[in-house]
Amino acid sequence: MRSRLAISIVAFNSERTIERVLESVAPLEADIQVVDSGSTDRTLEICEKYGAKILHRAWDGPCAQNEYSFNQLTDYNWTLSLDSDEIIDEELREHIREVVDDEGSEVNGWELTRKLEFLGAELNHAFFPEWKMRLFRSDQVTVTGMGRDRLGGHNKYIVPGELGRLRGVCLHASWDSVSAMFHSYVRYGTRHASYVGTGGKLSNVLFNPLVCFFKYYCLKQGFRDGVLGFLVCIAAAIGNLQKHLMVYADRKTGYKKEAPESR
Repeated sequence: MRSRLAISIVAFNSERTIERVLESVAPLEADIQVVDSGSTDRTLEICEKYGAKILHRAWDGPCAQNEYSFNQLTDYNWTLSLDSDEIIDEELREHIREVVDDEGSEVNGWELTRKLEFLGAELNHAFFPEWKMRLFRSDQVTVTGMGRDRLGGHNKYIVPGELGRLRGVCLHASWDSVSAMFHSYVRYGTRHASYVGTGGKLSNVLFNPLVCFFKYYCLKQGFRDGVLGFLVCIAAAIGNLQKHLMVYADRKTGYKKEAPESR
């Protein structure tokens, strides 16, 4: 008989958030699998405390790392995939339990919505709601990504058929400082420029960052999140600018330095 639910987490030096993640999923009483790419902090110690199965694998990009994890879990009916900084609330946890217990459901995948936590505060507007498919039948999922070798952007999970939407919220505790936030946007922009290379026209450089800021700050009402909302919307716009500037420069100079894939 196949076990009902496994939880897949990819981690690297995640001691700041991993205990909150594991604490949030503990009531599901599911098997937890952590694929770690060489943590040197207390990440593994914390995972062992919660009884997680730990697999060690060198970092090969988000798509390959998650795909490896999912391939170990095909004996389970369902897999819940979480980043090492994603904390589920009680309502979301209970709906996950309902889905897993419903043997008559024909839905293969379920989306959850994320809410950004930044500098200790929850942002209720700027990037909210942000729907991500994270609960799926273990033998149905395909992992996709952008650009060459799927290294150009965030990974995405695909299952056949329609998706359901889970109640509740997943708190995304991405950054603990303004510096960390800007650093991550620079990393995302560099990754896009190196492995995807789309955009980069002068019009993209001039207008796309403004459109990005307007979308999150005005249309998504990030202004209602106060100073923190302004900061994250500005950071998103700067990341957009940096991405297109790098591609523009590569095309104008004919020089393209390959950026190594990093966390």
